[in-house]
Amino acid sequence: MQTIIPKLKTVLRLTHVERFTTISIITTLLGAASAEGWLDWKLLVVLSANWLCVASLFAAKDLINAPEDALGDPFDCDNPIAQGSISPQYANVILWILRMAAILLFTVLGIFGSAGWMPLILGVIGSVMGHSVIHRAYRYKKSSLSDFILQAALFTSFQLLSGYFAFKGFLNTPVLFSLLTIACLSIYHTLSTAINNPEDRWFALPTQILNPKNQRRIHFLMVVCLSIGLISGFILIVFMRTVTVEIVILMGVLAVIFSLPLIKKISSKVQYVEIQKPLYKALTLATTIALSMQFLMPFILQFFR
Repeated sequence: MQTIIPKLKTVLRLTHVERFTTISIITTLLGAASAEGWLDWKLLVVLSANWLCVASLFAAKDLINAPEDALGDPFDCDNPIAQGSISPQYANVILWILRMAAILLFTVLGIFGSAGWMPLILGVIGSVMGHSVIHRAYRYKKSSLSDFILQAALFTSFQLLSGYFAFKGFLNTPVLFSLLTIACLSIYHTLSTAINNPEDRWFALPTQILNPKNQRRIHFLMVVCLSIGLISGFILIVFMRTVTVEIVILMGVLAVIFSLPLIKKISSKVQYVEIQKPLYKALTLATTIALSMQFLMPFILQFFR
Protein backbone atom coordinates (compact mmCIF):
# COMPACT_ATOMS: atom_id res chain seq x y z
CA MET A 1 0.00 0.00 0.00
CA GLN A 2 2.85 2.40 0.80
CA THR A 3 4.24 2.00 -2.71
CA ILE A 4 0.87 2.03 -4.50
CA ILE A 5 -0.33 5.38 -3.13
CA PRO A 6 2.71 7.41 -4.35
CA LYS A 7 2.41 5.79 -7.79
CA LEU A 8 -1.28 6.61 -7.91
CA LYS A 9 -0.54 10.23 -7.00
CA THR A 10 2.04 10.36 -9.79
CA VAL A 11 -0.51 9.04 -12.28
CA LEU A 12 -3.00 11.68 -11.15
CA ARG A 13 -0.33 14.35 -11.60
CA LEU A 14 0.34 13.05 -15.10
CA THR A 15 -3.32 13.40 -16.04
CA HIS A 16 -3.70 16.77 -14.23
CA VAL A 17 -7.18 15.93 -13.00
CA GLU A 18 -7.58 19.28 -11.24
CA ARG A 19 -7.52 21.11 -14.56
CA PHE A 20 -10.41 19.42 -16.33
CA THR A 21 -12.52 17.22 -14.04
CA THR A 22 -15.21 19.80 -13.27
CA ILE A 23 -15.46 20.91 -16.91
CA SER A 24 -15.69 17.31 -18.07
CA ILE A 25 -18.56 16.68 -15.65
CA ILE A 26 -20.35 19.93 -16.58
CA THR A 27 -20.24 19.35 -20.33
CA THR A 28 -21.30 15.69 -20.08
CA LEU A 29 -24.18 16.47 -17.71
CA LEU A 30 -25.34 19.36 -19.89
CA GLY A 31 -25.37 17.03 -22.90
CA ALA A 32 -27.38 14.46 -20.95
CA ALA A 33 -29.77 17.17 -19.74
CA SER A 34 -30.30 18.32 -23.33
CA ALA A 35 -31.35 14.75 -24.14
CA GLU A 36 -33.65 14.67 -21.09
CA GLY A 37 -31.43 11.96 -19.64
CA TRP A 38 -31.48 10.62 -16.11
CA LEU A 39 -29.13 9.07 -13.60
CA ASP A 40 -28.47 5.48 -14.64
CA TRP A 41 -25.56 3.31 -15.76
CA LYS A 42 -25.32 5.08 -19.15
CA LEU A 43 -24.63 8.43 -17.49
CA LEU A 44 -21.97 6.95 -15.22
CA VAL A 45 -20.30 5.19 -18.14
CA VAL A 46 -20.21 8.24 -20.43
CA LEU A 47 -18.93 10.41 -17.57
CA SER A 48 -16.07 7.97 -17.01
CA ALA A 49 -15.33 7.58 -20.72
CA ASN A 50 -15.17 11.34 -21.30
CA TRP A 51 -12.94 11.77 -18.26
CA LEU A 52 -10.54 9.10 -19.52
CA CYS A 53 -10.40 10.69 -22.98
CA VAL A 54 -9.39 14.09 -21.63
CA ALA A 55 -7.00 12.53 -19.12
CA SER A 56 -5.19 10.81 -22.00
CA LEU A 57 -4.82 14.15 -23.81
CA PHE A 58 -3.20 15.76 -20.78
CA ALA A 59 -0.91 12.76 -20.32
CA ALA A 60 0.07 12.94 -24.00
CA LYS A 61 0.88 16.63 -23.63
CA ASP A 62 3.26 15.95 -20.72
CA LEU A 63 4.87 13.10 -22.66
CA ILE A 64 5.49 15.31 -25.69
CA ASN A 65 6.68 18.28 -23.64
CA ALA A 66 8.95 16.30 -21.29
CA PRO A 67 12.28 16.75 -23.19
CA GLU A 68 11.80 20.52 -23.47
CA ASP A 69 10.52 20.90 -19.90
CA ALA A 70 13.55 19.00 -18.59
CA LEU A 71 15.90 21.59 -20.13
CA GLY A 72 14.64 24.29 -17.78
CA ASP A 73 13.58 24.05 -14.18
CA PRO A 74 11.24 21.02 -14.33
CA PHE A 75 9.57 21.95 -11.06
CA ASP A 76 8.18 25.11 -12.66
CA CYS A 77 6.19 23.17 -15.26
CA ASP A 78 4.49 20.52 -13.11
CA ASN A 79 5.51 17.77 -15.51
CA PRO A 80 6.14 14.53 -13.56
CA ILE A 81 8.04 13.03 -16.51
CA ALA A 82 10.45 15.97 -16.70
CA GLN A 83 10.83 15.86 -12.92
CA GLY A 84 11.82 12.18 -13.04
CA SER A 85 8.81 11.05 -10.99
CA ILE A 86 7.75 8.72 -13.78
CA SER A 87 9.63 7.33 -16.77
CA PRO A 88 8.54 8.11 -20.35
CA GLN A 89 7.99 4.39 -20.99
CA TYR A 90 5.70 4.04 -17.97
CA ALA A 91 3.88 7.25 -18.92
CA ASN A 92 3.31 5.90 -22.41
CA VAL A 93 1.84 2.69 -20.95
CA ILE A 94 -0.53 4.76 -18.79
CA LEU A 95 -1.47 6.84 -21.82
CA TRP A 96 -2.51 3.76 -23.79
CA ILE A 97 -4.37 2.30 -20.82
CA LEU A 98 -6.40 5.51 -20.58
CA ARG A 99 -7.13 5.44 -24.31
CA MET A 100 -8.17 1.79 -24.39
CA ALA A 101 -10.28 2.11 -21.23
CA ALA A 102 -12.17 5.04 -22.79
CA ILE A 103 -12.76 3.12 -26.02
CA LEU A 104 -13.95 0.09 -24.01
CA LEU A 105 -16.50 2.18 -22.12
CA PHE A 106 -17.75 3.85 -25.30
CA THR A 107 -18.06 0.39 -26.86
CA VAL A 108 -20.19 -0.75 -23.91
CA LEU A 109 -22.47 2.23 -24.58
CA GLY A 110 -22.66 1.27 -28.23
CA ILE A 111 -23.59 -2.35 -27.51
CA PHE A 112 -25.94 -1.95 -24.56
CA GLY A 113 -27.03 1.70 -24.88
CA SER A 114 -30.12 3.03 -26.61
CA ALA A 115 -28.46 5.48 -29.02
CA GLY A 116 -26.19 3.23 -31.09
CA TRP A 117 -22.52 3.82 -31.77
CA MET A 118 -22.50 7.63 -31.82
CA PRO A 119 -20.77 8.00 -28.39
CA LEU A 120 -17.96 5.70 -29.57
CA ILE A 121 -17.62 7.52 -32.90
CA LEU A 122 -17.54 10.91 -31.18
CA GLY A 123 -15.11 9.68 -28.55
CA VAL A 124 -12.67 8.33 -31.15
CA ILE A 125 -12.93 11.41 -33.38
CA GLY A 126 -12.51 13.77 -30.43
CA SER A 127 -9.51 11.84 -29.14
CA VAL A 128 -7.82 11.69 -32.56
CA MET A 129 -8.41 15.39 -33.22
CA GLY A 130 -7.23 16.29 -29.73
CA HIS A 131 -4.00 14.34 -30.07
CA SER A 132 -3.36 15.79 -33.54
CA VAL A 133 -3.79 19.34 -32.25
CA ILE A 134 -1.44 18.64 -29.32
CA HIS A 135 1.21 17.09 -31.59
CA ARG A 136 0.98 20.00 -34.01
CA ALA A 137 1.18 22.63 -31.27
CA TYR A 138 3.82 21.14 -28.98
CA ARG A 139 5.91 18.70 -30.99
CA TYR A 140 6.03 20.54 -34.30
CA LYS A 141 5.60 24.05 -32.81
CA LYS A 142 2.93 24.92 -35.36
CA SER A 143 0.05 26.60 -33.62
CA SER A 144 -2.27 28.96 -35.44
CA LEU A 145 -5.12 30.91 -33.90
CA SER A 146 -7.60 28.52 -35.56
CA ASP A 147 -5.80 25.55 -33.95
CA PHE A 148 -5.94 27.31 -30.60
CA ILE A 149 -9.68 28.00 -30.90
CA LEU A 150 -10.29 24.42 -32.05
CA GLN A 151 -8.39 23.14 -29.04
CA ALA A 152 -10.52 25.32 -26.76
CA ALA A 153 -13.82 24.09 -28.20
CA LEU A 154 -12.69 20.50 -28.72
CA PHE A 155 -12.36 19.54 -25.06
CA THR A 156 -15.98 20.50 -24.41
CA SER A 157 -18.08 19.99 -27.55
CA PHE A 158 -17.30 16.32 -28.09
CA GLN A 159 -17.90 15.54 -24.43
CA LEU A 160 -21.26 17.30 -24.53
CA LEU A 161 -22.31 15.37 -27.65
CA SER A 162 -21.18 12.07 -26.13
CA GLY A 163 -23.32 12.78 -23.07
CA TYR A 164 -26.25 13.64 -25.33
CA PHE A 165 -26.00 10.60 -27.62
CA ALA A 166 -25.79 8.30 -24.61
CA PHE A 167 -29.55 8.90 -24.33
CA LYS A 168 -30.79 10.05 -27.74
CA GLY A 169 -29.94 9.03 -31.29
CA PHE A 170 -31.03 12.24 -33.01
CA LEU A 171 -30.31 15.94 -32.55
CA ASN A 172 -32.79 18.36 -31.01
CA THR A 173 -32.83 22.12 -30.55
CA PRO A 174 -31.63 22.23 -26.91
CA VAL A 175 -28.40 20.37 -27.67
CA LEU A 176 -27.56 22.85 -30.44
CA PHE A 177 -27.89 25.76 -28.01
CA SER A 178 -25.96 23.79 -25.40
CA LEU A 179 -23.15 23.29 -27.93
CA LEU A 180 -23.14 26.97 -28.78
CA THR A 181 -23.04 27.94 -25.11
CA ILE A 182 -20.26 25.55 -24.11
CA ALA A 183 -18.08 26.13 -27.19
CA CYS A 184 -18.26 29.94 -26.99
CA LEU A 185 -17.63 30.11 -23.25
CA SER A 186 -14.74 27.66 -23.59
CA ILE A 187 -13.12 29.75 -26.32
CA TYR A 188 -13.57 32.90 -24.25
CA HIS A 189 -12.04 31.35 -21.13
CA THR A 190 -9.08 29.87 -22.99
CA LEU A 191 -8.26 33.12 -24.81
CA SER A 192 -8.69 35.14 -21.62
CA THR A 193 -6.37 32.84 -19.66
CA ALA A 194 -3.79 32.83 -22.46
CA ILE A 195 -3.73 36.63 -22.74
CA ASN A 196 -3.68 37.31 -18.99
CA ASN A 197 -1.13 34.56 -18.30
CA PRO A 198 1.19 34.40 -21.34
CA GLU A 199 3.84 32.66 -19.22
CA ASP A 200 1.51 29.73 -18.57
CA ARG A 201 3.28 26.72 -20.08
CA TRP A 202 -0.02 24.96 -20.56
CA PHE A 203 -0.77 26.97 -23.67
CA ALA A 204 1.14 26.64 -26.94
CA LEU A 205 0.39 30.24 -27.79
CA PRO A 206 0.19 31.11 -31.49
CA THR A 207 2.03 34.20 -32.68
CA GLN A 208 -1.29 35.93 -33.41
CA ILE A 209 -2.09 36.06 -29.69
CA LEU A 210 1.38 37.21 -28.68
CA ASN A 211 1.46 39.94 -31.34
CA PRO A 212 0.35 43.25 -29.74
CA LYS A 213 -1.11 44.37 -33.09
CA ASN A 214 -3.76 41.66 -32.87
CA GLN A 215 -4.84 42.33 -29.29
CA ARG A 216 -7.86 44.40 -30.32
CA ARG A 217 -9.13 41.71 -32.70
CA ILE A 218 -8.68 38.99 -30.12
CA HIS A 219 -10.46 41.02 -27.44
CA PHE A 220 -13.30 41.59 -29.92
CA LEU A 221 -13.45 37.82 -30.54
CA MET A 222 -13.58 37.24 -26.78
CA VAL A 223 -16.47 39.71 -26.36
CA VAL A 224 -18.38 38.08 -29.23
CA CYS A 225 -17.86 34.57 -27.81
CA LEU A 226 -18.85 35.65 -24.29
CA SER A 227 -21.98 37.42 -25.57
CA ILE A 228 -23.10 34.49 -27.71
CA GLY A 229 -22.40 32.03 -24.90
CA LEU A 230 -24.40 34.02 -22.33
CA ILE A 231 -27.33 34.61 -24.69
CA SER A 232 -27.45 30.93 -25.64
CA GLY A 233 -27.29 29.95 -21.98
CA PHE A 234 -30.15 32.35 -21.19
CA ILE A 235 -32.28 30.75 -23.93
CA LEU A 236 -31.47 27.28 -22.58
CA ILE A 237 -32.61 28.21 -19.09
CA VAL A 238 -35.59 30.49 -19.74
CA PHE A 239 -37.15 29.09 -22.91
CA MET A 240 -35.98 25.47 -23.18
CA ARG A 241 -35.72 24.64 -19.48
CA THR A 242 -32.75 22.36 -20.12
CA VAL A 243 -31.47 23.51 -16.76
CA THR A 244 -34.24 24.27 -14.28
CA VAL A 245 -34.56 27.61 -12.53
CA GLU A 246 -34.07 25.92 -9.15
CA ILE A 247 -30.74 24.53 -10.29
CA VAL A 248 -29.66 27.93 -11.59
CA ILE A 249 -30.54 29.49 -8.21
CA LEU A 250 -28.57 26.78 -6.41
CA MET A 251 -25.68 27.38 -8.79
CA GLY A 252 -25.73 31.10 -7.97
CA VAL A 253 -25.87 30.53 -4.21
CA LEU A 254 -22.98 28.06 -4.32
CA ALA A 255 -20.96 30.38 -6.57
CA VAL A 256 -21.37 33.21 -4.04
CA ILE A 257 -20.40 30.92 -1.14
CA PHE A 258 -17.32 29.56 -2.92
CA SER A 259 -16.31 33.07 -4.00
CA LEU A 260 -16.47 34.58 -0.49
CA PRO A 261 -12.71 34.14 0.13
CA LEU A 262 -12.09 36.27 -2.97
CA ILE A 263 -14.20 39.22 -1.84
CA LYS A 264 -11.40 40.59 0.35
CA LYS A 265 -8.98 40.41 -2.58
CA ILE A 266 -11.45 42.13 -4.89
CA SER A 267 -12.08 44.91 -2.37
CA SER A 268 -8.35 45.46 -1.95
CA LYS A 269 -8.03 46.28 -5.69
CA VAL A 270 -6.08 43.17 -6.60
CA GLN A 271 -5.65 42.77 -10.34
CA TYR A 272 -8.13 40.50 -12.12
CA VAL A 273 -5.32 38.20 -13.26
CA GLU A 274 -4.62 37.20 -9.65
CA ILE A 275 -8.22 36.16 -8.92
CA GLN A 276 -9.11 34.76 -12.35
CA LYS A 277 -8.03 31.20 -11.62
CA PRO A 278 -9.64 30.85 -8.13
CA LEU A 279 -12.80 32.56 -9.42
CA TYR A 280 -12.96 30.14 -12.33
CA LYS A 281 -12.55 27.20 -9.93
CA ALA A 282 -15.33 28.54 -7.69
CA LEU A 283 -17.74 28.97 -10.61
CA THR A 284 -17.03 25.58 -12.18
CA LEU A 285 -17.30 23.79 -8.83
CA ALA A 286 -20.65 25.48 -8.14
CA THR A 287 -21.90 24.54 -11.62
CA THR A 288 -20.73 20.95 -11.22
CA ILE A 289 -22.54 20.47 -7.90
CA ALA A 290 -25.72 22.19 -9.11
CA LEU A 291 -25.94 20.18 -12.36
CA SER A 292 -25.23 16.98 -10.45
CA MET A 293 -28.18 17.74 -8.18
CA GLN A 294 -30.45 17.99 -11.23
CA PHE A 295 -29.77 14.30 -11.81
CA LEU A 296 -29.39 13.19 -8.19
CA MET A 297 -32.60 14.67 -6.76
CA PRO A 298 -35.07 12.75 -9.00
CA PHE A 299 -33.07 9.57 -8.36
CA ILE A 300 -33.22 10.07 -4.57
CA LEU A 301 -36.87 11.19 -4.48
CA GLN A 302 -38.08 8.06 -6.28
CA PHE A 303 -37.35 6.06 -3.12
CA PHE A 304 -39.75 8.26 -1.10
CA ARG A 305 -42.77 7.95 -3.37
